[in-house]
Amino acid sequence: MEKNLQTQPLDEKLFEFSNTDHADNEEIKGKSVGFWQGAMRRLVKQKISMISLILIVIFVAGAIIIPWGKDAEIKYQDPKIQNLPPKIPGLSSLGIFDGTRNGVDVYAQKGVTRDYYFGTDDLGRDLWLRVWAGLRTSLLIALIVTTVEFVLGAIIGGISGYFGKTADMVIQRVLDVLVNIPVLIVLLIVSMAMGQGFWPLVLGLSFTAWIGFSRLVRAQILKYKDHEFVLASRTLGANHKRIIFDHLFPNMVSVFIVALALDFPAVILSEAFYTLLGLGLPAGEISLGQLIVENVGKLQTFPYQLIIPTVFMGLISLTFNLIGNGLRDALDPKLKDR
Repeated sequence: MEKNLQTQPLDEKLFEFSNTDHADNEEIKGKSVGFWQGAMRRLVKQKISMISLILIVIFVAGAIIIPWGKDAEIKYQDPKIQNLPPKIPGLSSLGIFDGTRNGVDVYAQKGVTRDYYFGTDDLGRDLWLRVWAGLRTSLLIALIVTTVEFVLGAIIGGISGYFGKTADMVIQRVLDVLVNIPVLIVLLIVSMAMGQGFWPLVLGLSFTAWIGFSRLVRAQILKYKDHEFVLASRTLGANHKRIIFDHLFPNMVSVFIVALALDFPAVILSEAFYTLLGLGLPAGEISLGQLIVENVGKLQTFPYQLIIPTVFMGLISLTFNLIGNGLRDALDPKLKDR
């Protein structure tokens, strides 16, 4: 049995015609965000990374300002104030850093009116100044070594990856030989030839530090040099300089920043390790590694003399690693929408 369907007229007010203007449909809604601006926004959202960055700024500022112009005071020895415990005004009421040892106020016992925030060592030297001066030296060593690593690694790795062929083969075979030379052997040879000191240590640590970075540069160039935007630039007559600095380098710089940020604390730890082996700075110079070596046997008697520089080294290494991980996430294009 068939029903007769009756059609009802449609009310045009219930419908809205779509926009057929394709230009309007393709209009970008919202403000365009560049790569570096987006990376900075992602970095700011990472609380741990921002805390680490603030701590790094404090460490660097303290290492520059606190020991500034106080070289004589840093080296000054006063037998009357040997092995004073730490005393920080404001914390004494909490029972910490109150200048006491075994319940005895050592400051009052020795008639010392000045507060030594980190105490003094067995020669009566101010550990507050010595720790910050040691941090300054360690940061300077790491800065120089990572700068050498970046410059040599970028140049040699860039030549190897960009030009390839014979240049690449020769450079990589030389690097295969150099990378198998232990840093310990290099430091031994440098120490025998130049003696122990700041620059011999920097030279020894820099000798092979750049090799890994150069291979990273080479790998990144091999990854990008045959992309369409590079081939198009070559077709339009761009020279090597323009291709490298305008097209290749901007695409690789984020990887380089992360690598150097993670290598920085590794250099500081290496300085301490080789100083412990007797191949770092001599006893007359100050670094975090040297302070740890000087006080490594005082854990039972005066533990603060070992713990304080060790905590500084641990914190500076941790903060640089955390900011390196944060930069790696912030500069990753795959995470731009997170």
